[in-house]
Amino acid sequence: MKQHFGQDGVHFFDRVTGLNVLLDEITVPADCLSLAPKYVSIALTNLCNLKCSHCYAPKNNSSLEFELLKVWLKELDDNGTLGVGFGGGEPFLYKNIAELCEYVSSDTTLALSITTHGHFLTEELVSQLKGKVNFYRLSMDGIGETYEKIRGRSFQQFTDKVKIISRNSKFGINFVVNEKTINDLDNALSFAESVGAFEFLLLPQVKTPNEESISIEQLEKLKEWVNRKNCKIRLAISSSFAEGFPVCSFSESDQTQRRFLHIDASGTLKEASFNTEGVKIKSNIIESITVLNSRRELI
Repeated sequence: MKQHFGQDGVHFFDRVTGLNVLLDEITVPADCLSLAPKYVSIALTNLCNLKCSHCYAPKNNSSLEFELLKVWLKELDDNGTLGVGFGGGEPFLYKNIAELCEYVSSDTTLALSITTHGHFLTEELVSQLKGKVNFYRLSMDGIGETYEKIRGRSFQQFTDKVKIISRNSKFGINFVVNEKTINDLDNALSFAESVGAFEFLLLPQVKTPNEESISIEQLEKLKEWVNRKNCKIRLAISSSFAEGFPVCSFSESDQTQRRFLHIDASGTLKEASFNTEGVKIKSNIIESITVLNSRRELI
């Protein structure tokens, strides 16, 4: 099993089964702490064929260089990262996506997830990636007409893509919560349960050029919804909004250590995907992580 040595103890992880074991009674000496975070999300490209107003990805054609990506992935693997998540933009518009997934599977011990709108998925592609991608995150904002107004795509087509994934891999549903989608929560969760999703991930709206952040009133409504739900599948929420929600729990010490970082499609290391500032990665990603963490300590 892969190991991460953190302030919260020693974390063991199996990428095939998804088993997590945290030995929190172990105190890890400071000089033995893993240098890389547990999880890193990577925007392979900003390219996307949809124009969702809630999206905060930059609207340019930036994409990460394939050979450099492989170097970064190996560094993260060697320094304690347990898993990486490929996103975008739309990751299936990245020209080396299949080759990159093969590299992660065969040349690293990292778990791999992919966040996608799903419309490029085919039986052939999903079959090719079977066993290489450990988890798919399918973006679904609203049900039926709500989804179609936001995404500009048929909800039935999306449902067909979900069925392809469900026959081949473990997957979850990502759901952006804002004033357009919040009333679809019950039906969206029922849909996720009916198609065999492993997880329903709530993503409260963050500010974008075309959308305001989720309002306090909507956030309170979401908390009430979570508190009264008895879910058949795992209910999760983005870490930025985890406080006060019973769907996410992690140790206090684990919060103080950097659990998660993001690399955008320009090669900038950030605390989260929607952050505007970060550290430009030159060659060594571990050096960039050290710089970013030192900046945080000064705040």
